[in-house]
Amino acid sequence: MAIIVSKNVSLFGFNFPIGTDWLSTFGETGTRVAPDTTGTVTINGTLLLEGNLTCYGDITITAAGKVIPVPDKDLKKSYFSLDTFSYTTANGGSRTITSTIGDIYVCGLIDGKGAGFESNQGPGCNSLLTDTSGNQLPGYGASHAGLGYINSSPPKPLPNPGYGHYETPLSLGSGSGYYHNPLDLFGEETKGGGAIKLVARSGIVQIDGKVNMDGIDGTHAGGASGGSIWVHAWEIHGDGTMTAAGGSTLLTSNAGGGAGGYISLWHERSLFYNGLLSVSGKDGAE
Repeated sequence: MAIIVSKNVSLFGFNFPIGTDWLSTFGETGTRVAPDTTGTVTINGTLLLEGNLTCYGDITITAAGKVIPVPDKDLKKSYFSLDTFSYTTANGGSRTITSTIGDIYVCGLIDGKGAGFESNQGPGCNSLLTDTSGNQLPGYGASHAGLGYINSSPPKPLPNPGYGHYETPLSLGSGSGYYHNPLDLFGEETKGGGAIKLVARSGIVQIDGKVNMDGIDGTHAGGASGGSIWVHAWEIHGDGTMTAAGGSTLLTSNAGGGAGGYISLWHERSLFYNGLLSVSGKDGAE
């Protein structure tokens, strides 16, 4: 039996499989589905992925479909690793979409732009660094796979080091500065990119749409860093776009862009992907 998601719903719960039956609605957070791994999933609407999605058969995100990975806030806490002598993120904070024996088709959008660390947070956040006068540098771009950048005159503080892993990327992008205009109730939040893993180890992952884990651009702050994309399949196909690029900045002085994140493509047999891959840093960042 097929499940068709044609309205805006939220799938929540860690490692919660989607199956054949809708169950009850829980407040405004969305609808759970039965823990039955048979059938297929077709997404025509917007799915907030607040847990990991597992399906026995095919998973299709149509051209009208959108999946937004929402990391658990507890998984976004950073810590210092004595093994690597660098800052990393506990459990990565990523979300995973798995087809057990079927294929995954992305014709629409997996949108994790800005779904990573909040402004002024994350192991690659540089906006809380200070200059020689003790002033914070909200225009400093965030680090991730590379280093964030600031175009201020030397001496300037070195950016926080990169973090994460290029082969098994699960880490979120870091936020940069936060700007609050007194006339603007909400201000500007410059968040890092999210993290997503697509798994079809006995099938195909085909990306003809877009997987976007970019960091947010800064208007009054530096750019946030890009997130992570990890695809593991028997074969990888498509001519779409996968991007985990850093955010740019509109500031012209004492500012810089965010670093790029990671994209890792694992294939058991063949790689037939001919689309765009981007993990570029922006405005001076790596």
